Amino acid sequence: METRLLRKLELTYTSGAASTATLETDLPGGVLALRQTIAVPAAQASTAVTREFVLGPNLRGRLVRVTLSPAGQLRLHGARLWNKILGGQASEWHWVPLPVVDTPDAWGAMRLPITPTPDEWSMMRLPIEATPDGWQAMRLPIDPTPDGWQTLKLPVPPTAQQPRWSEIPVDEP
Repeated sequence: METRLLRKLELTYTSGAASTATLETDLPGGVLALRQTIAVPAAQASTAVTREFVLGPNLRGRLVRVTLSPAGQLRLHGARLWNKILGGQASEWHWVPLPVVDTPDAWGAMRLPITPTPDEWSMMRLPIEATPDGWQAMRLPIDPTPDGWQTLKLPVPPTAQQPRWSEIPVDEP
């Protein structure tokens, strides 16, 4: 299985609400782990849009999993990764389609087998044992606060209105 360098994620979708995409790879470490979270903006619900999302620098993997978590209704039409193979069989940059099962046009709401609460409901007693008669309060071994205490200000500057984020390169083993 080849190691791939991943550069972009392209999604084609219709959605009335924003979504979150997560990208997991197996490198470094050999186990699938979350490598990047992407905010996917809403699109007009009736028109499919295609958007590209630039991935973090030096994002690599042999196994890749992309998960899309919508905040409302979403129909995913397609997904693909801009990548290239590294090592002995190195390749040029190219798109690789990700498997997406399209939502059929005739989809519908599904009734869940949940029994409704009856009109005449009653409270239920939980099987919690009563507190025994001989219980006693326990004092915790915490020293009292001294009379001369003061608040301590830590030297942490406040976050700027528009913070400047820095990307930190990560070395692979």
